[in-house]
Amino acid sequence: YDTKSSVTAEQLDVKVAVIGAGPAGLSAAYFLVKAGFKVTVFEKQDSPGGVITYVLPNFRIPASAIEKDISIIKALGVDFKFGVSEEFSINDLNNKGYKYIFIGIGAEVSRKLQLTGDNNNVYETLDFLRSFNKDLGVLNIGRRVAVIGGGNTAVDSARSALRIDGVEKVFIIYRRTEDEMPADKEEYERALEEGVIFKPLLLPESFSKTGILKCRKMTLGTPDSSGRRRPVPTEETEEITVDSVISAIGEYTDSKFLSVCGLKIEKNNRP
Repeated sequence: YDTKSSVTAEQLDVKVAVIGAGPAGLSAAYFLVKAGFKVTVFEKQDSPGGVITYVLPNFRIPASAIEKDISIIKALGVDFKFGVSEEFSINDLNNKGYKYIFIGIGAEVSRKLQLTGDNNNVYETLDFLRSFNKDLGVLNIGRRVAVIGGGNTAVDSARSALRIDGVEKVFIIYRRTEDEMPADKEEYERALEEGVIFKPLLLPESFSKTGILKCRKMTLGTPDSSGRRRPVPTEETEEITVDSVISAIGEYTDSKFLSVCGLKIEKNNRP
């Protein structure tokens, strides 16, 4: 960010609504106000920051760093409305004089882990990380924890789980190898240094009340549409004893919610 708290562009008599005070919304608000627009940010929470404040583990980035960025944006003249209803209407905002609307609500819908069995100690990664940031003392996930996935939220969840009282072992279970992991290499290496155990080429299939997480052993085939080698199931399985499972297999934006708010969504989930 340009730390000069001043708007150098000619002031425009144009109102812009930014929905969401997460990283995308804050960035948009910063550049729009610098360009001379009148910007108002609408946020459902009581404070800004979005995923950085509420989801990203607090050991990853100090609160002071977030507060500094936000103070710069406020000093530029961006108006913030907190605790607003999630049910905004594009037409209503247009009627209130907002010519442009930027929607930055984030990807908060978790992909469902296809896991059979009678053990309900399965957490969605975003819910788990929010609880960790709010009050990790209320989390009781047992001694052995399996995190499913290979992205940044999986690594964040694994590192966070290790910091909870009573947790002795944390596994990251991923259906490909570390070479195909989308997680930042630096964060992954830190997780290993802290004691996280990486279990590649495994796909969880069932989780029993006895704590047995049954996984299908995988091999890698030809590249798929992502450019990574496709995981292919084998006839072999492996069982891992754990107390809890954290699902971190990806998130996406709630397209149905956007449709209700007045945004036309195409079949590919894009406006």
